[in-house]
Amino acid sequence: MRLRDLIALVAFTLLGAPALPALSQTVPASAAVISQTPAPPAPAPAVPQQPNTSRIPAIAIPALGLETSMAWKSDHDDQTRGWSTGSTHFPIFPDGHEGLQGRQFVASYGDKGGERYHLTFGRDTAATHFVYEANVYLVDPAEVANVEMDMNQVMADGRTVIFGTQCSSHSKTWEYTYVNSTGTHWRASNIHCNPHDWGTKKWHKIQIASHRDDDGNVTYDWIGFDGAYTDFQNASVFSAQALGWWPGELLLNFQIDGAHNAGIMDTYMNGLAIYRW
Repeated sequence: MRLRDLIALVAFTLLGAPALPALSQTVPASAAVISQTPAPPAPAPAVPQQPNTSRIPAIAIPALGLETSMAWKSDHDDQTRGWSTGSTHFPIFPDGHEGLQGRQFVASYGDKGGERYHLTFGRDTAATHFVYEANVYLVDPAEVANVEMDMNQVMADGRTVIFGTQCSSHSKTWEYTYVNSTGTHWRASNIHCNPHDWGTKKWHKIQIASHRDDDGNVTYDWIGFDGAYTDFQNASVFSAQALGWWPGELLLNFQIDGAHNAGIMDTYMNGLAIYRW
């Protein structure tokens, strides 16, 4: 090797090979991270206030979801004036499918007539204490004079005990029934109630407690309304009569009475239950 070639080789080794240009790498758009904000959850439907149920003992036997039964029947109540024609449907969503479902009780009426809806839900001659519980919704409270919520039990001796209560726009109280030689009657109580105050298209949680003795005397104990409890005062009365029903039959009524000469009453119930012990 010639001397000048040897010098060139040594210089190349010492100085190093020329650096290669840096490659520019572009991240494809498809590989980019996309930031997403989750959609807010849909609002939950409004529900009635849930009362403290501590007044119902653990030994109570519950009959739950009674609004879903297919055995409901309806009749005009001939103890009221005028006439009525009713029907009942389940499930119906009074506030649309985003709201609560319930059983609809709807009736056209004239001359302040009342429509009674009833359901036989069991047999029991031994139970003496009852709580009638339901969420109730009035489309137009001005159409409704009374909201009646009753429970009947046939004792072993064949007499039917009537646990009858109604929220009355007339006395503006929770009225209760008693029986004497002339029939069944209403008596005003110390507990305020007027369906016209319930508000349009609002659910209300109602609990009604009562108990009986073996002679057919009924004591109305307390009312729970949207979580607030009020005790009845001096509300022990005789409330039994022979109706020829089968011993042990348990029957509940839900009745609405018209407030005007003519109109349509549209009401709903859900969470319908009877507790007994």
